[in-house]
Amino acid sequence: MKSVLIVDDEAICRLLFTRVLQQADYSVDAVECGADALEAIEGRMYDAILMDMQMPGIDGCTLAQRIRGRFDAASGTAPRLVLLSATHADARPQAHAPWPFDAQITKDAAVDGLCAFMTRLFEKDGATPAAMPANPSRIDLGTATG
Repeated sequence: MKSVLIVDDEAICRLLFTRVLQQADYSVDAVECGADALEAIEGRMYDAILMDMQMPGIDGCTLAQRIRGRFDAASGTAPRLVLLSATHADARPQAHAPWPFDAQITKDAAVDGLCAFMTRLFEKDGATPAAMPANPSRIDLGTATG
């Protein structure tokens, strides 16, 4: 079973993505900030970490760079790092800096779209997966309930 860590400051997003991935037989942990994510990876190895870009404290790009740094320094296998973005238009905040993410998916991806995306992410062993294309089928995070 693949393990996934979700890092998002919005509780509804954590709940929604946790449920979707658990129903697809992923082992899922969810935290609300970058500091909690750094603590979580100390105690467990994740196959993928899905993170929001805009969070209080440590933003997604900085968090991804710190995670990469930890695994590069330890010469271990790094988890796949996925940006959960509000839109495909989210740009790289520092064009000159190396982009630390393996892939990007919009938060409004359909349930089936997220599962297919994760399957493709793990099928490409050793390859950098492409960003998921826009999906016309949407999840309205404002009306999702727990």
